[in-house]
Amino acid sequence: MKDQEKTKEQLISELEELRREKRKRKRAEENLVHAQHLLQALMDNVPDAIYFKDAESRFTKINKAQADRLCLSGPKEALGKTDFDFWAEEYARLEYDQEKEIMKSGQTLIEEQQKPYLDGREGWVLATKMPLRDEEGKTIGTFGITKDITESKQVREEIEALAKFPRENPNPVLRISKDGTVLYSNKASTPLLDTWGYKEGQLIPDKWQQLVQDTLDRGEGQHIEIECGDRVLTLFFSPIVESNYANVYALDITERKRSEEALRKSEEQLRQAQKLESIGRLAGGVAHDFNNLLTTIIGYSELISMEQDLNDSTKEGVQEIKNSAKRAAELTKQLLAFSRKQVLQPQVIDLNRLITKLGKMLRRLIGEDVDLTTKLDSKLGHIKADPGQVEQVITNLVVNARDAMQEGGTITIETQGLYLDESYSQQHPEVKPGDYVLLAVSDTGHGMDEETQAQIFEPFFTTKEVGKGTGLGLSTVYGIVKQSGGYIYV
Repeated sequence: MKDQEKTKEQLISELEELRREKRKRKRAEENLVHAQHLLQALMDNVPDAIYFKDAESRFTKINKAQADRLCLSGPKEALGKTDFDFWAEEYARLEYDQEKEIMKSGQTLIEEQQKPYLDGREGWVLATKMPLRDEEGKTIGTFGITKDITESKQVREEIEALAKFPRENPNPVLRISKDGTVLYSNKASTPLLDTWGYKEGQLIPDKWQQLVQDTLDRGEGQHIEIECGDRVLTLFFSPIVESNYANVYALDITERKRSEEALRKSEEQLRQAQKLESIGRLAGGVAHDFNNLLTTIIGYSELISMEQDLNDSTKEGVQEIKNSAKRAAELTKQLLAFSRKQVLQPQVIDLNRLITKLGKMLRRLIGEDVDLTTKLDSKLGHIKADPGQVEQVITNLVVNARDAMQEGGTITIETQGLYLDESYSQQHPEVKPGDYVLLAVSDTGHGMDEETQAQIFEPFFTTKEVGKGTGLGLSTVYGIVKQSGGYIYV
């Protein structure tokens, strides 16, 4: 009986041990799954492509960046596949042979490689590949990290090509130690060093010294844009880690920046012209219909005023209706001028002579506290335009200038004959190259901000107080100039 009882106790003990082992295995499996999820999450947050492969170069785990590189919707799609499933035979074979050699030699490979992309382009990567071993040290596959360095390599190659002969290089070339000592500088570096506030024999200022230190600590190049006098430079800091200094190269990108700014301004001018064109069509349609209504109002008020039995009060009321309608008609004329629907009577005119004749009237108009001066080109060519409309343009511009000088100042009217070439036309796409006459009106007033400038030609826009301006003066100028085949800028 005792032997049987002992056997029963042993069985219970063994059963408990089995249960404990089962719970351990379950916890181990749960921990393994959790660790795998954590590893995947960590890998997916790394911008570089990461992968694990087995001994036959089949993918066993990859991160999101590697999935993107393989044009997959997610990392799981790559499991069990090889490079032969994604790349051309030649490239896949190179990868396969390289990984076999790494597993055989047990050595880690770190090198820059030119690699294709699935979209057909070529790029450069910094590839790190190493053997993957199990707990017993047996090689069971490979582990790799691929960092895209295409852009930085292109910049580095471009800069380093310029630095092959630094003394003759028209761009700055410097060599600076980690503590801020300038070990070498070519002649072209002088303006840059002056901008830094560097004096010979001293260390470079802290801001630039920090950039050198950061470059060396990171072990990779970086570039920034700076202004150097009237020029714009791209500075590239290239680390020479083993020697504890950085090479600093510069490219002058001033012209590129100017071209970009000119393009931006050109696009803005085109958008403004299109906006004014749309407003002009709307204003013209409204003015035309409104003018018809005013013609009816004026006509009927004329008929009513001819009645013999009207008392004085009624006559005054009818006259006020006529006066208001006529003032409204003048406004519609200005709207029609803006929309370029006026009837013009162009003639060949001498602009200088017209300005001279108009001068006396303008001086009376602007008052004694404002000086009016002229700078007229004696060799100015003639223009074909409506003289009355040109006079209105000049008058409106002069009045607008006077209103900007409440405490007095000077208004200058200038003329000049000039040729607008292809480069000017590129900056102002609406202008055709050719010979032109320039009329410029300037003043010494307070000027306008950009927001105001963007709206000054729009009908009814004014910065004056209510009752002191219709907002049609400059829009009328715009319409007359455009209808006369000219261009206007502020």
